[in-house]
Amino acid sequence: MPYFSDNYHHFSYPLSSAGQPGFRAAQLGALHAVAGHFAQRSDPAIVTMPTGSGKTAVINASPFVLRANRVLVVTPSRLVREQVAEQIAGLYLLRHLTALPEDIDRPQVSSVGTRITTPGQWDRLRPSDVVVGTVQSISPALADVPPPPPDQFDLVLVDEAHHSTARTWRTLLDCFPNSRRILFTATPFRRDRREIAGRFVFTYDLHRAHRDGVFGPIRYRPVLPNPELPSHDVAVALATHEQFLQDRAAGLDHLVMVRTDRKARAQELAAVYAEHTDLRLVALNSDHSLRHATTVLRRLRDDSLDGIIAVNMFGEGFDLPRLKIAAVHAPHRSLAATLQFIGRFARTGGDTLGSATFLAVPRDIEIERTRLFEIDAAWQDIVANLGAEQLGREVDTREALEQFDPRETPAPDLQDLSLYALEPYHHVKIYRTQGPVDLHADLESPAGTTVVYRYVSTTHNASIWITRERSAVRWSRDDRVVDVRHHLFVVYYDDATQLLFICSTARTEGVYEHTARQFVRGTFAILSLARINRSLNGFTGLEFFNVGMRNRVHGNRTESYRIITGPSAGQAILRSDARLFHRGHCYGRGNTNEGQITIGLSSASKVWSNTSSQLPQLIAWCAALARRIHADEMPVTRSGLDYLSVGEETDRLPANIFSVSWDDEVYRAPRGADIHAGGVRTRIHLLDLTVELDRALCTENDLAVVFRNGDAAYRVSFSFDTPRLFEPRQTDGSDIEVVSGHTAVPLIDFLNEYPLCFYTEDLSLLQGRNLYAAPLERLIPFEEDQIEVVQWANERVDIRLECGMSSCGLRSIHDFVESRLATDTSIVVYYDHGSGEIADFVAFYQRADRVRVSLVHCKAAGGDVAGTRVGDLYEVCGQAVKSVAFADPRRLVATVRGRFDRQSGGARFVKGDFDTLRQLADTHIRAAFDFEVVVAQPGIARTPLSARIANLLAATNDHVVRGGFLPLRVMGS
Repeated sequence: MPYFSDNYHHFSYPLSSAGQPGFRAAQLGALHAVAGHFAQRSDPAIVTMPTGSGKTAVINASPFVLRANRVLVVTPSRLVREQVAEQIAGLYLLRHLTALPEDIDRPQVSSVGTRITTPGQWDRLRPSDVVVGTVQSISPALADVPPPPPDQFDLVLVDEAHHSTARTWRTLLDCFPNSRRILFTATPFRRDRREIAGRFVFTYDLHRAHRDGVFGPIRYRPVLPNPELPSHDVAVALATHEQFLQDRAAGLDHLVMVRTDRKARAQELAAVYAEHTDLRLVALNSDHSLRHATTVLRRLRDDSLDGIIAVNMFGEGFDLPRLKIAAVHAPHRSLAATLQFIGRFARTGGDTLGSATFLAVPRDIEIERTRLFEIDAAWQDIVANLGAEQLGREVDTREALEQFDPRETPAPDLQDLSLYALEPYHHVKIYRTQGPVDLHADLESPAGTTVVYRYVSTTHNASIWITRERSAVRWSRDDRVVDVRHHLFVVYYDDATQLLFICSTARTEGVYEHTARQFVRGTFAILSLARINRSLNGFTGLEFFNVGMRNRVHGNRTESYRIITGPSAGQAILRSDARLFHRGHCYGRGNTNEGQITIGLSSASKVWSNTSSQLPQLIAWCAALARRIHADEMPVTRSGLDYLSVGEETDRLPANIFSVSWDDEVYRAPRGADIHAGGVRTRIHLLDLTVELDRALCTENDLAVVFRNGDAAYRVSFSFDTPRLFEPRQTDGSDIEVVSGHTAVPLIDFLNEYPLCFYTEDLSLLQGRNLYAAPLERLIPFEEDQIEVVQWANERVDIRLECGMSSCGLRSIHDFVESRLATDTSIVVYYDHGSGEIADFVAFYQRADRVRVSLVHCKAAGGDVAGTRVGDLYEVCGQAVKSVAFADPRRLVATVRGRFDRQSGGARFVKGDFDTLRQLADTHIRAAFDFEVVVAQPGIARTPLSARIANLLAATNDHVVRGGFLPLRVMGS
């Protein structure tokens, strides 16, 4: 008959009080929690109690409480195995607590001292009520150990269960899927962050144990190095001997443990203590036999030894309360091991036992960001708080993850993947949303990609999924040879601020836009730099290691984007830098209520911190970011970053927008473009697309933008009133994809990730929701003599004809400029009039050891005579602004070569050839090039210039000069 079921009526729950033996409240709480758990659930129960708080009594009582038939107890070591087997066989502890009567029959207990190698050995253990073993003797993970019958034990108790993630432990536990399993541990958090599978049913931390009197006072006694002594070891040995004598003189029956981490060091320390102290010590390590270890313990108990020198031993499940003096020659570096070690010494135990003392040389070791071995470290508080904080985080993490439910059935090979195992890097892109957000929405995966794992939590407003992508390798055309990649996505929506956070291990272009579009039922857009900059709210002591500054002159050939790195990068920014640059990205660290953390942010609406964590911590980080970003407070970094403008957030179009250009990213990392028109796909360079405003369709709330390549046109609109900032407009049937490597995304998605740059007449810049005002300092003036007066009528030019043949025998502006360049001192003249052109004419002049490059843009007049029509200037000034991006000699020559080879826009050389151009470029260093923009526009009259035209020319001139160009020249009337 089952022993524990038959004797359950003898078991009682006495509560200790006023010196009467019985269970402590924590022990009873653990027993009732276990019983309640298995009344409703079958997954493993985790009981967390610090070392020395009475966990052994709970292990002994659990078979009675659960009325078990046969019990397996798994222990971490041989020594603990024998202690546990002896306690259960004699019921010593439960009889001492008066939970069982003295005359009760004893259970039949077997201790497995040698490895089980045959099924028959398992069968011979069936008559035992309790089997106690170590994984080294009973785990089927070992090659010669057969698996036990799955019905042999209905209750499995695991002591020191933080080992249960190891293969040998896990394999053994998997043998009993239908058994009740209780995992006991003092430290449920592992340094390697591997999951202890199960449900927390009872937690009891060090702080409460101190409060309840389970643990007595503990103190750290720093041993300061003495230059007159041979070594630190000698200093610690002398201080330990002194402490031992003091404790014994005070009537305290204390023993010493000398702790080290290597067997060779144990022998060295044995010699040190023998030479410099009178302490009777014996070294003990895992190589010693069980008989030797038992003999040492007996000698400790009968006072024929004063202590032991231990190598990573006696931390788990070992019971010797008289150990009260710890000489730490090699501190633990993990919180779990440290707490377990300290707990072994700190428990109370009668009148002859006093405070625990830990002696060590102060060391610069951080445990959970706390330096425990500092001279003034208050262990009583530090240790308790550290343990409680870590345990609380572990419990909170488990409870948070339980709020996630599977949205779809995981792929077969991921059925047992736990959310606990996922640790994403803290890197998010943030969108402002308006309208409903549905995190349960069905997911659309790109071709070749499958969602293999997905969980959603309504409680936490979060969705988590893993994709599996199969893609062809570059080095084989055989479709059987593929790469398989997995990506993790975490999406969190903050209700209060309406911010959507997307964390993705796939950061290819378009992935964030695609993800947001699947969940947001209203509108969404990236945050302005002014808004994302508020991520720095709440920080003190900010210091920056990496700072980016974006040049106000878009595409500046000399320095479009300056990056400063170093320990004081934030202090290297000067007030004068603000005249030319505004804020780009930044990365640094600072202090918050959670301690010192890193923070990075960029104008692409991305924020990151150099850390990885489990999902609840990532979500909490996003929630804290949402609060900071939503705040009205503007952060002050007290560094040079404060000089740089972050622009202002706007949701209204400024007046007098006249020009549009690509984001700098397009110039820094050139991409391809696939144009789909008339059933034909054409691959070109993205910069070969002409991008311009369609002014006839622009309104005060909507900007119309057209992309052209030959006859193909693709139109988009920019508005703050649409679901996204950029939306498609009616087109001629063309479609465009932006290509980067193997990734192709719709142009509209690309624009919403890298917004176009719109310029106003005063050269203020609108990009996304960022409005950067024109510099406040005085513009570089545009002088009247920068306009060359051309007698167009005398030159027989039709000022309303840009190119081609005139019906009245007059020539076009292009013909006039070409004939002029063909006869002047230029060495090479290149003509290109088509989509994505650099300029209509690119002329190269050599002056001594320098080369001047003239980019000539030609535009027809808007009337038969010159006037004050600002519309005549808009397009050419816009092209002048965009010309700055082409003023890199290498880029210029490469672009000319590519367009000439493709015969883009009727490309041809009016003078010279490509070889001459290449030789010219190769023989001059970059610094030997001067660039200028020349505008041929007969619609501009030199006198009189209207104030509006003068301001537009001055702003354009200022822009190109600050971009490293010579002053703007105009061929006008």
